[in-house]
Amino acid sequence: DFIGRTDLIDRIKSKVRDLGQRFLIHGEPGIGKSLTALECAWQLKGDFDAVVYLGCGNDRSAEAISLDLASRLPGHDSKETPDQQIAAARRWLGSRRTLLVLDDVWADDLESLIPDRPISLLVTSRQPQRFDLPPEARVEVTGFSQAESEEFFARRLPKHWPKQKELLLDLARRFEGWPYALAVAACLIEKNATRPFRDVIESLADTKRLNDGRRDVTGLLKQAVDGCSENAQSLLTAIAFCSPQGVWLPFAAEVAGIAMDAAHEAADELVQAALLRVLDSCDEGSIRTHGVHATALRDSVPQAIWYNRHSTATLVVFASWWQDRSRWKNCRQIA
Repeated sequence: DFIGRTDLIDRIKSKVRDLGQRFLIHGEPGIGKSLTALECAWQLKGDFDAVVYLGCGNDRSAEAISLDLASRLPGHDSKETPDQQIAAARRWLGSRRTLLVLDDVWADDLESLIPDRPISLLVTSRQPQRFDLPPEARVEVTGFSQAESEEFFARRLPKHWPKQKELLLDLARRFEGWPYALAVAACLIEKNATRPFRDVIESLADTKRLNDGRRDVTGLLKQAVDGCSENAQSLLTAIAFCSPQGVWLPFAAEVAGIAMDAAHEAADELVQAALLRVLDSCDEGSIRTHGVHATALRDSVPQAIWYNRHSTATLVVFASWWQDRSRWKNCRQIA
């Protein structure tokens, strides 16, 4: 069952109910973008003649995605050329009141799939700039609020709620309300029914244990990170060994061993992939990654080497700062 996010669902529905409207749901991997889009589509099915869902992914071209869609629609003729099949799909979509849901969009040229006649389009992506939509036509999905976490545990773990409320809400805070990790954790709690509850909760601090057989937290994050450039992966790993509240970008670049120009490019890439957050607490470029992401990254590399790189970077970057306290005024989260 879908948990919470009532206001968000109502906002999206109000936007895409009218033909010709487009709306983007973006956010971190595993945050619930796809489920939110599916819930919206389910609730809107009575407002459209056709609701069409298509998973896209970052390993398929726009043509492959378009042909996949064409093959699912009535009247498809596989003997036609790819251009003819795509044109037929566009005609079919535009000939009725249609809601098209494109999930996990990465390709830049999916405009060729949209028919000339107006349809409603709901898109999910880790990238906040898909289709160049204005701010009012896009929303970032974030982790569960405390109220949503309470609803989740009450419905998912009724045997333990509210008896174990304190431990469960502490787990939700540790995971920053990340739905994917909470779903895996709930499954593992149920599977470890004979173990002391506190021991089970404490064991979930090890991200490698967050695998319930269907969902693998470490695997999900590894897949997301593996799609990034080498510099972006190095920068993200460096950030994981810095302050969890946020780190100064020049410092993280020094830990990663990359020049500032490359660091800015890598940081922008990570922001677009929803793996990096830009903070407002520092005027000189304070950034952070999700706490669970950071833990998983630290567990996946030789920690002694990276902690040594952190120590060395501290000496290099801040060698001239010790006698000049004024340089610390505008930046709280440094290393």
